[in-house]
Amino acid sequence: MHKNTLKVIATINALKGKEKDLLDVLIKLIEPTRKEPGCISYTLLNNIDDQTEYTFFEEWKTEKDLEAHMQSAHFQQAVSSLDGADRFRTRNQTILFNGNRIIIL
Repeated sequence: MHKNTLKVIATINALKGKEKDLLDVLIKLIEPTRKEPGCISYTLLNNIDDQTEYTFFEEWKTEKDLEAHMQSAHFQQAVSSLDGADRFRTRNQTILFNGNRIIIL
């Protein structure tokens, strides 16, 4: 990990039986996001003890880079795919680490 970068942990839980549907949406984010300016790392994990839980571990050079990511076409498409979240997820939590500051969204 780099110093003075923005770290993000974003967790999304699928409803039982919808794990593959959610994974299909999330997996489409990986390649284009990794090519974005300011993206240092972007990794998706699935909890082996809870197959409904997916977590992105992200690292960005700046908050502006993260903001640009959240406005990107592929991110917005994923968000619109998750509209009516009850089809896919039960919980969504994001934790941002920036220097000594922690923000939970």
